Amino acid sequence: MNKIHFYILFLCTSALCHGGLVRALPLLPDDEPSPDYELLVDGKAVPVAFGSFNGGKDFHHASFEIDGQSTVSVHLKGDRPKSIKVVPSRHAIALRGRGESVSFELEQPLKLVLKAEGLRPFFLFALPPEATPPDPADPKVHYFKPGVHEVGLFRPKSGETIYCGITNRYSFE
Repeated sequence: MNKIHFYILFLCTSALCHGGLVRALPLLPDDEPSPDYELLVDGKAVPVAFGSFNGGKDFHHASFEIDGQSTVSVHLKGDRPKSIKVVPSRHAIALRGRGESVSFELEQPLKLVLKAEGLRPFFLFALPPEATPPDPADPKVHYFKPGVHEVGLFRPKSGETIYCGITNRYSFE
């Protein structure tokens, strides 16, 4: 009987200490899926996009929310790179695995870049969970749900709240 209780306690403790909340943030409608990377966070698939920024600089990116220690697993779909590293190096992220799959532990939300030789950089945005988003039904809230928004001229009034979700893109006049 004691062994069963210990086993259940161990499982519950492991679940609480590792792999809390993981919420994959969606790709935007104009994002293309990455041809080079797949991502799992605590075993949950997170979509990876491929895009351009700032004059055609190509990169891969994925965003997700975590609230504690998480295991991040990256699978490279193509040829094995000779070297892979995670920057900024001040976080001292230790990679496990070789070849097409690597994994590492995150103790907290961080913004990182995975650099695999011969591939475009992969930006990983591990974000804290959003605490209390405003109520979209509140008439004093301008709520921009995830997506692409062409807002045009926008003049909010005093006392109004503008809520811009993390996975949004905007263009203003």
